[in-house]
Amino acid sequence: HYNLSPKTSININPTFTQVYYNTVEGFNVNVIARLRHRYDSLRQSLEFTPTLRYGFSSRDFYIKGRLSHRFNNAKTFRNRFIYLDGGNFVEQFNPEEPIHPHINTLSALLFRRDYLKMYEKLYVKPGFEYQWSPFLKFSSTLEWARRSQVYNHADYSLFYHDSRLFSPSLPQNKELPDTGFPQHEALTWQANISYRPGGKYRVQNGRKIPLLENSPEFLFTYRKGIPDIFSSDVNYEQVQLGINHGLSFGVRGRLEYELRGGTFLNAKQMYFMDYQHFDGNRTILSSLRPAGGFRLLDYYAYSTNNAYFSGHTHFTFRKFLFTHIPEVRVTGIKENIFFNYLKTSNSPHYYELGYSLDNVFRVLRLEAATSFENGKYKEFGFRIGIATILRFNSAD
Repeated sequence: HYNLSPKTSININPTFTQVYYNTVEGFNVNVIARLRHRYDSLRQSLEFTPTLRYGFSSRDFYIKGRLSHRFNNAKTFRNRFIYLDGGNFVEQFNPEEPIHPHINTLSALLFRRDYLKMYEKLYVKPGFEYQWSPFLKFSSTLEWARRSQVYNHADYSLFYHDSRLFSPSLPQNKELPDTGFPQHEALTWQANISYRPGGKYRVQNGRKIPLLENSPEFLFTYRKGIPDIFSSDVNYEQVQLGINHGLSFGVRGRLEYELRGGTFLNAKQMYFMDYQHFDGNRTILSSLRPAGGFRLLDYYAYSTNNAYFSGHTHFTFRKFLFTHIPEVRVTGIKENIFFNYLKTSNSPHYYELGYSLDNVFRVLRLEAATSFENGKYKEFGFRIGIATILRFNSAD
Protein backbone atom coordinates (compact mmCIF):
# COMPACT_ATOMS: atom_id res chain seq x y z
CA HIS A 1 0.00 0.00 0.00
CA TYR A 2 1.36 3.39 -1.02
CA ASN A 3 -0.15 6.83 -0.37
CA LEU A 4 0.54 9.04 -3.37
CA SER A 5 -1.29 11.97 -1.75
CA PRO A 6 -3.73 12.46 1.16
CA LYS A 7 -6.59 11.36 -1.12
CA THR A 8 -4.84 9.04 -3.57
CA SER A 9 -3.43 5.58 -2.87
CA ILE A 10 -2.27 2.50 -4.74
CA ASN A 11 -2.45 -1.12 -3.59
CA ILE A 12 -0.59 -4.02 -5.22
CA ASN A 13 -1.49 -7.56 -4.18
CA PRO A 14 1.50 -9.75 -3.25
CA THR A 15 2.39 -11.71 -6.38
CA PHE A 16 3.27 -14.89 -4.46
CA THR A 17 -0.38 -15.24 -3.36
CA GLN A 18 -1.57 -15.07 -6.99
CA VAL A 19 0.33 -18.03 -8.48
CA TYR A 20 -1.93 -20.85 -9.69
CA TYR A 21 -1.81 -24.00 -11.80
CA ASN A 22 -4.23 -25.37 -14.39
CA THR A 23 -3.87 -27.57 -17.45
CA VAL A 24 -4.58 -24.77 -19.93
CA GLU A 25 -1.83 -22.37 -18.82
CA GLY A 26 0.32 -24.49 -16.53
CA PHE A 27 1.66 -22.34 -13.73
CA ASN A 28 0.36 -18.80 -14.09
CA VAL A 29 1.05 -15.62 -12.20
CA ASN A 30 -1.40 -12.76 -11.64
CA VAL A 31 -0.60 -9.18 -10.69
CA ILE A 32 -3.50 -7.10 -9.38
CA ALA A 33 -3.28 -3.42 -8.48
CA ARG A 34 -5.78 -0.78 -7.37
CA LEU A 35 -5.41 2.96 -7.79
CA ARG A 36 -7.99 4.91 -5.74
CA HIS A 37 -8.72 8.62 -5.46
CA ARG A 38 -11.20 9.86 -2.83
CA TYR A 39 -12.94 13.13 -3.55
CA ASP A 40 -14.45 13.76 -0.12
CA SER A 41 -13.90 11.48 2.87
CA LEU A 42 -15.28 7.99 2.08
CA ARG A 43 -18.39 9.06 0.17
CA GLN A 44 -17.07 9.49 -3.36
CA SER A 45 -14.17 7.71 -5.03
CA LEU A 46 -12.67 6.90 -8.43
CA GLU A 47 -10.82 3.59 -8.88
CA PHE A 48 -8.80 1.87 -11.56
CA THR A 49 -8.06 -1.84 -11.08
CA PRO A 50 -5.80 -3.52 -13.68
CA THR A 51 -5.03 -7.26 -13.66
CA LEU A 52 -2.13 -8.85 -15.55
CA ARG A 53 -1.79 -12.61 -16.07
CA TYR A 54 0.82 -14.82 -17.73
CA GLY A 55 0.71 -18.59 -18.32
CA PHE A 56 4.12 -20.23 -18.49
CA SER A 57 3.05 -23.31 -20.46
CA SER A 58 0.62 -21.63 -22.85
CA ARG A 59 2.85 -18.53 -23.12
CA ASP A 60 -0.30 -16.41 -23.23
CA PHE A 61 -0.42 -12.95 -21.70
CA TYR A 62 -3.76 -11.55 -20.55
CA ILE A 63 -4.83 -8.16 -19.27
CA LYS A 64 -8.09 -6.71 -18.01
CA GLY A 65 -9.13 -3.66 -16.02
CA ARG A 66 -11.99 -1.86 -14.33
CA LEU A 67 -12.55 1.89 -14.11
CA SER A 68 -15.23 2.71 -11.54
CA HIS A 69 -16.82 5.63 -9.74
CA ARG A 70 -18.67 5.24 -6.43
CA PHE A 71 -20.84 7.70 -4.52
CA ASN A 72 -22.23 6.77 -1.09
CA ASN A 73 -24.73 8.88 0.84
CA ALA A 74 -24.61 7.74 4.47
CA LYS A 75 -27.70 9.75 5.43
CA THR A 76 -30.13 8.62 2.73
CA PHE A 77 -28.40 5.29 1.87
CA ARG A 78 -28.75 6.21 -1.82
CA ASN A 79 -25.57 4.86 -3.36
CA ARG A 80 -24.43 4.87 -6.98
CA PHE A 81 -21.74 2.78 -8.62
CA ILE A 82 -20.80 2.93 -12.30
CA TYR A 83 -17.99 1.05 -13.99
CA LEU A 84 -16.37 0.04 -17.26
CA ASP A 85 -14.72 -3.38 -17.52
CA GLY A 86 -12.68 -4.60 -20.45
CA GLY A 87 -9.73 -6.62 -21.63
CA ASN A 88 -8.67 -10.03 -22.89
CA PHE A 89 -8.78 -12.71 -20.20
CA VAL A 90 -9.74 -16.29 -19.34
CA GLU A 91 -13.01 -16.92 -17.54
CA GLN A 92 -14.83 -19.91 -16.06
CA PHE A 93 -17.91 -21.12 -17.95
CA ASN A 94 -19.89 -20.33 -14.80
CA PRO A 95 -19.45 -16.55 -14.30
CA GLU A 96 -20.07 -17.02 -10.55
CA GLU A 97 -16.66 -18.79 -10.49
CA PRO A 98 -17.49 -21.62 -8.04
CA ILE A 99 -13.99 -23.11 -8.38
CA HIS A 100 -11.33 -21.07 -6.58
CA PRO A 101 -7.98 -21.13 -8.43
CA HIS A 102 -6.09 -22.01 -5.23
CA ILE A 103 -8.33 -25.03 -4.62
CA ASN A 104 -8.06 -26.13 -8.25
CA THR A 105 -4.27 -25.79 -8.07
CA LEU A 106 -4.12 -28.26 -5.17
CA SER A 107 -6.62 -30.60 -6.85
CA ALA A 108 -4.68 -30.65 -10.13
CA LEU A 109 -1.22 -31.05 -8.61
CA LEU A 110 -2.07 -33.52 -5.83
CA PHE A 111 -4.96 -35.54 -7.29
CA ARG A 112 -4.63 -34.91 -11.05
CA ARG A 113 -8.17 -33.48 -11.17
CA ASP A 114 -8.49 -30.14 -12.96
CA TYR A 115 -12.04 -28.85 -12.44
CA LEU A 116 -11.34 -25.34 -13.74
CA LYS A 117 -12.97 -25.24 -17.18
CA MET A 118 -12.28 -21.96 -18.96
CA TYR A 119 -12.54 -20.07 -22.22
CA GLU A 120 -10.90 -16.91 -23.54
CA LYS A 121 -12.86 -13.67 -23.72
CA LEU A 122 -12.02 -10.35 -25.38
CA TYR A 123 -14.66 -7.99 -24.01
CA VAL A 124 -15.94 -4.58 -22.99
CA LYS A 125 -18.60 -4.31 -20.30
CA PRO A 126 -20.15 -1.11 -18.93
CA GLY A 127 -22.45 -1.39 -15.94
CA PHE A 128 -24.03 0.45 -13.05
CA GLU A 129 -25.64 -0.21 -9.67
CA TYR A 130 -28.10 2.09 -7.93
CA GLN A 131 -29.25 1.64 -4.34
CA TRP A 132 -32.41 3.64 -3.73
CA SER A 133 -32.38 2.43 -0.12
CA PRO A 134 -30.91 -0.57 1.76
CA PHE A 135 -34.12 -2.38 0.75
CA LEU A 136 -34.29 -1.55 -2.98
CA LYS A 137 -31.42 -1.97 -5.47
CA PHE A 138 -31.11 -2.04 -9.25
CA SER A 139 -28.18 -2.99 -11.46
CA SER A 140 -27.57 -3.49 -15.17
CA THR A 141 -24.74 -4.51 -17.49
CA LEU A 142 -24.19 -4.62 -21.25
CA GLU A 143 -21.35 -6.80 -22.51
CA TRP A 144 -19.85 -7.34 -25.94
CA ALA A 145 -17.43 -10.27 -26.09
CA ARG A 146 -15.49 -12.33 -28.59
CA ARG A 147 -15.30 -15.80 -27.05
CA SER A 148 -12.77 -18.49 -28.00
CA GLN A 149 -12.07 -22.04 -26.93
CA VAL A 150 -8.80 -22.79 -25.10
CA TYR A 151 -6.76 -26.01 -25.03
CA ASN A 152 -4.50 -27.82 -22.57
CA HIS A 153 -0.80 -27.00 -22.63
CA ALA A 154 0.29 -28.64 -19.35
CA ASP A 155 0.25 -32.25 -18.17
CA TYR A 156 2.14 -32.08 -14.89
CA SER A 157 1.00 -33.44 -11.50
CA LEU A 158 2.76 -34.75 -8.43
CA PHE A 159 0.76 -37.97 -8.23
CA TYR A 160 -1.49 -40.28 -10.32
CA HIS A 161 0.44 -39.49 -13.50
CA ASP A 162 0.17 -43.07 -14.79
CA SER A 163 -3.40 -43.80 -13.68
CA ARG A 164 -5.37 -40.64 -14.50
CA LEU A 165 -5.74 -38.43 -17.55
CA PHE A 166 -6.48 -34.72 -17.51
CA SER A 167 -9.69 -33.85 -19.37
CA PRO A 168 -9.97 -31.02 -21.95
CA SER A 169 -11.05 -27.57 -20.80
CA LEU A 170 -14.65 -28.35 -21.74
CA PRO A 171 -17.34 -29.15 -19.15
CA GLN A 172 -19.40 -32.34 -19.35
CA ASN A 173 -23.15 -31.76 -19.48
CA LYS A 174 -26.22 -34.01 -19.66
CA GLU A 175 -28.19 -31.77 -22.06
CA LEU A 176 -25.35 -30.76 -24.38
CA PRO A 177 -23.05 -33.70 -25.17
CA ASP A 178 -20.49 -31.48 -26.94
CA THR A 179 -19.82 -28.20 -25.13
CA GLY A 180 -17.18 -27.13 -27.63
CA PHE A 181 -17.80 -24.00 -29.68
CA PRO A 182 -16.37 -21.93 -32.55
CA GLN A 183 -15.04 -18.44 -32.00
CA HIS A 184 -18.01 -16.07 -31.96
CA GLU A 185 -19.26 -12.69 -30.77
CA ALA A 186 -21.94 -12.16 -28.11
CA LEU A 187 -23.81 -9.03 -27.04
CA THR A 188 -25.56 -9.62 -23.71
CA TRP A 189 -27.72 -7.35 -21.56
CA GLN A 190 -28.63 -8.16 -17.97
CA ALA A 191 -30.81 -6.32 -15.43
CA ASN A 192 -31.26 -7.17 -11.74
CA ILE A 193 -33.69 -5.90 -9.09
CA SER A 194 -33.43 -6.61 -5.35
CA TYR A 195 -36.29 -5.64 -3.00
CA ARG A 196 -37.00 -6.16 0.71
CA PRO A 197 -40.59 -5.13 1.51
CA GLY A 198 -41.48 -3.44 4.81
CA GLY A 199 -37.93 -2.33 5.54
CA LYS A 200 -37.34 -0.82 8.97
CA TYR A 201 -34.51 0.91 10.81
CA ARG A 202 -33.27 1.15 14.36
CA VAL A 203 -31.50 4.21 15.72
CA GLN A 204 -28.24 3.76 17.61
CA ASN A 205 -26.23 6.77 18.80
CA GLY A 206 -28.20 8.95 16.40
CA ARG A 207 -27.38 6.70 13.44
CA LYS A 208 -29.99 4.82 11.40
CA ILE A 209 -29.19 1.12 10.95
CA PRO A 210 -31.31 -0.96 8.53
CA LEU A 211 -32.89 -4.14 9.90
CA LEU A 212 -32.34 -6.59 7.05
CA GLU A 213 -33.64 -9.67 8.89
CA ASN A 214 -37.21 -8.34 9.13
CA SER A 215 -38.18 -9.44 5.63
CA PRO A 216 -36.84 -11.64 2.81
CA GLU A 217 -34.97 -10.27 -0.18
CA PHE A 218 -36.83 -10.79 -3.46
CA LEU A 219 -34.70 -10.95 -6.60
CA PHE A 220 -35.53 -10.58 -10.28
CA THR A 221 -33.07 -11.09 -13.14
CA TYR A 222 -33.58 -10.65 -16.87
CA ARG A 223 -30.84 -11.66 -19.32
CA LYS A 224 -30.96 -11.18 -23.09
CA GLY A 225 -28.60 -12.35 -25.81
CA ILE A 226 -29.01 -9.72 -28.51
CA PRO A 227 -28.49 -11.00 -32.09
CA ASP A 228 -27.01 -9.28 -35.16
CA ILE A 229 -25.76 -6.09 -33.43
CA PHE A 230 -21.95 -5.77 -33.52
CA SER A 231 -21.86 -9.19 -35.24
CA SER A 232 -23.46 -10.87 -32.22
CA ASP A 233 -24.23 -14.56 -32.77
CA VAL A 234 -26.41 -15.17 -29.68
CA ASN A 235 -30.19 -14.99 -29.39
CA TYR A 236 -31.83 -15.97 -26.10
CA GLU A 237 -33.90 -14.63 -23.20
CA GLN A 238 -33.82 -15.73 -19.57
CA VAL A 239 -35.91 -14.67 -16.55
CA GLN A 240 -35.22 -15.69 -12.96
CA LEU A 241 -36.90 -15.08 -9.60
CA GLY A 242 -35.23 -15.62 -6.25
CA ILE A 243 -35.60 -15.24 -2.51
CA ASN A 244 -32.85 -14.85 0.11
CA HIS A 245 -33.55 -14.71 3.83
CA GLY A 246 -31.66 -15.19 7.05
CA LEU A 247 -33.34 -14.90 10.44
CA SER A 248 -32.65 -15.77 14.05
CA PHE A 249 -34.96 -17.96 16.11
CA GLY A 250 -35.05 -19.31 19.64
CA VAL A 251 -31.88 -19.02 21.69
CA ARG A 252 -29.07 -18.30 19.22
CA GLY A 253 -30.62 -20.40 16.49
CA ARG A 254 -30.53 -19.30 12.86
CA LEU A 255 -32.25 -20.23 9.62
CA GLU A 256 -30.96 -19.24 6.18
CA TYR A 257 -32.46 -20.12 2.83
CA GLU A 258 -31.97 -19.28 -0.84
CA LEU A 259 -34.48 -20.15 -3.56
CA ARG A 260 -34.03 -19.67 -7.32
CA GLY A 261 -36.37 -20.45 -10.18
CA GLY A 262 -36.26 -19.46 -13.81
CA THR A 263 -36.62 -20.39 -17.43
CA PHE A 264 -35.45 -19.46 -20.92
CA LEU A 265 -38.19 -17.77 -22.92
CA ASN A 266 -36.08 -18.15 -26.03
CA ALA A 267 -32.99 -20.29 -26.64
CA LYS A 268 -32.61 -19.95 -30.41
CA GLN A 269 -28.84 -19.47 -30.45
CA MET A 270 -26.59 -19.79 -27.43
CA TYR A 271 -23.38 -21.44 -26.27
CA PHE A 272 -22.60 -23.37 -23.12
CA MET A 273 -21.33 -20.37 -21.13
CA ASP A 274 -24.80 -18.83 -21.67
CA TYR A 275 -26.56 -21.72 -19.90
CA GLN A 276 -27.80 -21.46 -16.33
CA HIS A 277 -25.15 -23.00 -14.09
CA PHE A 278 -25.31 -24.09 -10.46
CA ASP A 279 -22.85 -23.82 -7.58
CA GLY A 280 -21.48 -27.36 -7.51
CA ASN A 281 -18.52 -28.76 -5.62
CA ARG A 282 -16.22 -31.74 -6.24
CA THR A 283 -13.40 -30.85 -3.81
CA ILE A 284 -12.98 -31.42 -0.08
CA LEU A 285 -13.47 -27.72 0.70
CA SER A 286 -17.02 -26.49 1.22
CA SER A 287 -18.64 -23.32 -0.09
CA LEU A 288 -18.20 -20.03 1.74
CA ARG A 289 -22.00 -19.74 1.56
CA PRO A 290 -23.50 -22.54 3.67
CA ALA A 291 -26.98 -21.71 2.34
CA GLY A 292 -26.04 -21.14 -1.26
CA GLY A 293 -23.95 -23.99 -2.57
CA PHE A 294 -24.22 -27.70 -3.20
CA ARG A 295 -21.74 -30.02 -1.49
CA LEU A 296 -21.54 -32.97 -3.90
CA LEU A 297 -23.03 -31.75 -7.20
CA ASP A 298 -20.95 -31.85 -10.36
CA TYR A 299 -20.10 -28.31 -11.51
CA TYR A 300 -21.75 -28.49 -14.94
CA ALA A 301 -23.62 -31.81 -15.29
CA TYR A 302 -27.09 -30.26 -14.90
CA SER A 303 -26.47 -26.81 -16.42
CA THR A 304 -29.50 -26.01 -18.54
CA ASN A 305 -31.16 -23.72 -21.07
CA ASN A 306 -34.63 -24.85 -19.96
CA ALA A 307 -36.71 -24.32 -16.81
CA TYR A 308 -35.03 -24.91 -13.43
CA PHE A 309 -35.49 -24.57 -9.67
CA SER A 310 -32.91 -24.75 -6.88
CA GLY A 311 -33.25 -24.37 -3.13
CA HIS A 312 -30.86 -24.28 -0.18
CA THR A 313 -31.72 -24.25 3.54
CA HIS A 314 -29.30 -24.15 6.46
CA PHE A 315 -30.27 -24.46 10.15
CA THR A 316 -27.96 -23.59 13.05
CA PHE A 317 -28.92 -24.87 16.51
CA ARG A 318 -27.69 -23.95 19.96
CA LYS A 319 -28.65 -27.42 21.20
CA PHE A 320 -29.13 -30.36 18.87
CA LEU A 321 -27.16 -33.60 19.44
CA PHE A 322 -23.66 -33.20 20.87
CA THR A 323 -24.37 -29.62 21.94
CA HIS A 324 -26.73 -30.91 24.62
CA ILE A 325 -23.50 -31.76 26.47
CA PRO A 326 -22.43 -28.62 28.41
CA GLU A 327 -18.71 -29.40 27.97
CA VAL A 328 -19.18 -29.37 24.19
CA ARG A 329 -21.37 -26.28 24.19
CA VAL A 330 -18.89 -24.12 26.15
CA THR A 331 -16.29 -24.66 23.42
CA GLY A 332 -18.47 -22.61 21.08
CA ILE A 333 -19.25 -25.54 18.78
CA LYS A 334 -22.64 -25.41 17.05
CA GLU A 335 -24.49 -27.99 15.02
CA ASN A 336 -26.06 -27.41 11.63
CA ILE A 337 -28.26 -29.38 9.28
CA PHE A 338 -28.77 -28.45 5.63
CA PHE A 339 -30.86 -29.45 2.64
CA ASN A 340 -30.14 -28.63 -1.02
CA TYR A 341 -32.40 -29.34 -3.99
CA LEU A 342 -32.17 -29.00 -7.78
CA LYS A 343 -34.56 -29.82 -10.60
CA THR A 344 -34.38 -28.83 -14.25
CA SER A 345 -36.62 -29.83 -17.15
CA ASN A 346 -34.21 -32.62 -18.06
CA SER A 347 -32.61 -33.59 -14.74
CA PRO A 348 -33.70 -36.00 -12.03
CA HIS A 349 -34.80 -34.66 -8.65
CA TYR A 350 -31.39 -34.06 -7.09
CA TYR A 351 -31.10 -33.32 -3.39
CA GLU A 352 -28.56 -33.37 -0.59
CA LEU A 353 -28.97 -33.89 3.15
CA GLY A 354 -26.17 -32.90 5.49
CA TYR A 355 -24.98 -32.33 9.02
CA SER A 356 -22.08 -30.20 10.24
CA LEU A 357 -20.13 -29.27 13.34
CA ASP A 358 -19.56 -25.53 13.19
CA ASN A 359 -17.00 -23.27 14.87
CA VAL A 360 -14.61 -26.17 15.57
CA PHE A 361 -11.45 -24.63 17.07
CA ARG A 362 -13.25 -21.32 16.42
CA VAL A 363 -12.41 -21.42 12.69
CA LEU A 364 -13.63 -24.64 11.01
CA ARG A 365 -16.88 -26.16 9.79
CA LEU A 366 -16.83 -29.97 9.34
CA GLU A 367 -19.60 -31.34 7.12
CA ALA A 368 -20.97 -34.72 6.09
CA ALA A 369 -23.42 -34.85 3.17
CA THR A 370 -25.38 -37.46 1.24
CA SER A 371 -26.87 -36.95 -2.22
CA PHE A 372 -29.86 -38.63 -3.88
CA GLU A 373 -31.35 -38.68 -7.39
CA ASN A 374 -35.06 -39.47 -7.70
CA GLY A 375 -34.96 -40.88 -4.18
CA LYS A 376 -32.07 -43.26 -4.86
CA TYR A 377 -28.78 -42.96 -2.98
CA LYS A 378 -26.01 -41.45 -5.10
CA GLU A 379 -23.02 -40.39 -3.02
CA PHE A 380 -21.64 -39.61 0.44
CA GLY A 381 -18.83 -37.19 1.20
CA PHE A 382 -17.07 -35.03 3.78
CA ARG A 383 -16.36 -31.33 3.38
CA ILE A 384 -14.33 -28.76 5.33
CA GLY A 385 -15.32 -25.08 5.43
CA ILE A 386 -14.85 -21.83 7.32
CA ALA A 387 -16.92 -21.32 10.46
CA THR A 388 -20.10 -19.39 9.71
CA ILE A 389 -19.42 -16.91 12.52
CA LEU A 390 -16.28 -15.77 10.69
CA ARG A 391 -18.32 -15.28 7.53
CA PHE A 392 -20.90 -13.18 9.38
CA ASN A 393 -18.23 -11.06 11.03
CA SER A 394 -16.43 -10.45 7.76
CA ALA A 395 -19.71 -9.47 6.12
CA ASP A 396 -20.40 -6.98 8.87
